[in-house]
Amino acid sequence: MQGGSTSAGGGGATAAADDDDDTNSKQGINLDERSASSRHDRASRSLSLGERRESNRLGERQGSSSLGASGGGVGRLASSLSSNPTPAVLVRDGSRRSLPSPAVVPFRFEISTGSGSSSASDHSGEEDFTRSLSQRGVPLSAPLAPPAETTSGKLSIYLEYVSALAHLATFGIFGVFIRYGLERLIGIHLADSNNGPLFIDLPANMVGSFFMGWVGVVFKKDIATFSELLAIGLSTGLMGSITTYAGWSQQMVVIITNGYWLRALFGLLLGLEIAQMSLVLGIDSAKLLNWSIACIQQGRANRGLDTLQWASPDNLWRRKFGLVFFLCVSSSLWVSAIVLTIIDTTSIGRRRLWLACVVAPPGVWARWLLARLNGQGIGSKHYFKWIPLGTLLTNMIACTLEAILTVIQIAVQQTDAALLVQGLQLGLLGCMSTVSTFVAELYLLHLIANKRWRAYAYAFIMLICCFAVGVIAYTIPVLTRYSSQG
Repeated sequence: MQGGSTSAGGGGATAAADDDDDTNSKQGINLDERSASSRHDRASRSLSLGERRESNRLGERQGSSSLGASGGGVGRLASSLSSNPTPAVLVRDGSRRSLPSPAVVPFRFEISTGSGSSSASDHSGEEDFTRSLSQRGVPLSAPLAPPAETTSGKLSIYLEYVSALAHLATFGIFGVFIRYGLERLIGIHLADSNNGPLFIDLPANMVGSFFMGWVGVVFKKDIATFSELLAIGLSTGLMGSITTYAGWSQQMVVIITNGYWLRALFGLLLGLEIAQMSLVLGIDSAKLLNWSIACIQQGRANRGLDTLQWASPDNLWRRKFGLVFFLCVSSSLWVSAIVLTIIDTTSIGRRRLWLACVVAPPGVWARWLLARLNGQGIGSKHYFKWIPLGTLLTNMIACTLEAILTVIQIAVQQTDAALLVQGLQLGLLGCMSTVSTFVAELYLLHLIANKRWRAYAYAFIMLICCFAVGVIAYTIPVLTRYSSQG
């Protein structure tokens, strides 16, 4: 009995062992089947990629694709395997077991050409397909990839004009403040004599020309990258309003009518040379600063640090902010100047400043609009396009009006009339005429190696024309008055 039990137990153990072997065999088969399935999937994907390439070549030979013809249309490419050999898998017992093969392995990807998103089984295949079509010259009626969301970066044309005028008005008023401060601090001590070659606006012309080399020549492109209207405001608005051509020319006209020809000639040459030298110094110092910034950036790059970003590209949001900000600032400054002109009656000098701030924006706007004539030339055939005609005309007009207002002040000799004349001369005509832009144009003309004579010709034309209209507008009324009295 015991032996039977043992035999039976041995038979049970043997059966259990056989069951374990069958279980292990099944597990091995399942494991091998899963491994084979994984390999089969990879083989299927490889076959799909091969068929996609074959389909691409077929589509290229046909010279057309099923891409949508309009924005928002979707092109679709669909293909399937017509046959797939059944792979044989070797299992543990040495036998071969066949795996069921899929009848069809579909492949499809969609390329959105409009606002929809792209969906693809394999993005690399999409890129290869796109690149292949573009390289072989297959015409595409719509882009294969959805364009990045971009903005125009521009306001409407009317808002752009309003923003530009607001920028110019704000910086023009600040320019009047700076010129008035330099006049009171330094200018009155230089021009203590009416017949001397040193004039009251000489310090302002030096400062404005110096920084014109910064914002108008060296860093102008960088500032325009950050904000195009800010570059216009700093160069045309601020530096153009700090400097003035009309006041300088009128003082030389007064000297020459008093009989001091050599002093007037020396004053013209001295004023031009000092302004030009100030511009060159400003350009060189700005280049030195730019070189220092480049060295700092290179040092940071060598140490593996991020380079400093000094300016980001102009965008629509910044233009909207500039419109609102400078419109509020310019309106506040202009209204405050009007109120102070009315209520501040204790000081003639301050009222002159407030009145100058009131009339400063129209002077800046007039110079900015006339500057559009630069490069247009003369006549229908555009002769002498190299002459900055807009700058020449605005300085000539300002010098003529400056002389006329001086004659009016001499003839009327009243306090209110003198206040009005001086306010217009300081604000309107001081911002309408410019020295910094004039010397910057001379500098740029002088850079043309084989045509440097144009710089000297332009300087001669500017000095002679402005001086001539000033002398005519100033001396003819004076001579007429004296002859009538005689």
